[in-house]
Order: sequence, then structure tokens, then C-alpha cells
Amino acid sequence: MIKILLVEKNLILSNTLKNLFNKDKQLDVVGICRHGNEIIEFLNANPVDIIVIDPNQTNGYVITVQVKKEFPKMIIIGFSDDGLYSKERMLEYGASSYLSKYDTSLNELMTEIKKYFDG
Repeated sequence: MIKILLVEKNLILSNTLKNLFNKDKQLDVVGICRHGNEIIEFLNANPVDIIVIDPNQTNGYVITVQVKKEFPKMIIIGFSDDGLYSKERMLEYGASSYLSKYDTSLNELMTEIKKYFDG
């Protein structure tokens, strides 16, 4: 099972993603953080394989740098409704990839998560 931490302020979106991800036998949402300052504490207490974070709602740029410093092998996917600027910043700050909430299907998001663990 791929253990996922969702970081998203929008409670409806995070709970919907959790319910949909958990229907897949490979995915397990182990936590939801609504604010960036909760992430490090959660990671210290819980095993996580990958973080899906909206950097614009959760101070995600700063926290991405902090997570990568403390957990250098952590996979972080930026997932936001912002454009190219957010993508460039997230990748510059250490995210593994970035997907747009506007242009990404659920299947594409799930495939992006799984690609780091296939093989």
C-alpha cells in the first residue's frame, strides 16, 4: 500500500479524494492536514510514502523545503489550481511533480502517485 498524506484546506475536496483513493487497493490515505504547520508533526508520528499538497492554500512552498530537508526521500506532488508559476516554484523547492486541479483527472492523479512505486 502506498501511504498518502493529503495537505488541503478544502475539507470537501480532501475527504472526497480520500474516499476515492481508498477505493484503490494500492492507495491508503493515512492522513489529512489542513495547514502546512501540521505536516512535520504528522510525518514524525506516522509513516508516509508520498504527500499531495496544494502549495497555495497551505504555505506549501516553505513546507516543501522543510519536508525535503528533514525527509529527503519524501515524494511530494504539488496539486493546485494555480498556473505555471506555482509549478515552477514547487519543482524549484523540491517537489517531485506538479499537477493542475483544473486539468487533471482523478485517474491521472492516481497514476502520478503510483508511478513512483511501480517497478
